[in-house]
Amino acid sequence: MRNFKKYDIQSDCRVSSLFDAWTGIKFDYIFDDISGISEDLVGISPWFADGVPCSSGPSGIDLSVRVIDQASNYLGKGGLIFPVLSLSNRREVIDKAEQSFQYVERMAIQEWPMPKEMMEHRTQLEKIRKRGDISYEEKFNHLVCTTEIFYCSNNKRGV
Repeated sequence: MRNFKKYDIQSDCRVSSLFDAWTGIKFDYIFDDISGISEDLVGISPWFADGVPCSSGPSGIDLSVRVIDQASNYLGKGGLIFPVLSLSNRREVIDKAEQSFQYVERMAIQEWPMPKEMMEHRTQLEKIRKRGDISYEEKFNHLVCTTEIFYCSNNKRGV
């Protein structure tokens, strides 16, 4: 909110489950930053300490897929921008976007080291990876994950 005020940007912030508070409203762009990691990682992840909830399912995509399913109902000419973490079943999320939108583009990808607290649970990580619900690479004695940013719409770049 401070940045909106600092740059004199009009905003309307609401607390809601996904799009529930926005019925009947169209947006030029929707920016999704929903937690997209396998629920099976919550107990070993520093991001979910102190009881932070996570209801993304074993594959980590449940909430992201719900946003993708509903976003077209709330978009004008623009599109949906969303992250895909390799700590979720990235292929299923991308497939869902490609089924739901005419145009899907990966805008960026960033590698990052898995937190050391999580690396201590390699047996559990490997079990989830073998199941296909997460992916990572080992580089220089680190487990390396990725975040990809995707843009999707029913027309190219909001044209």
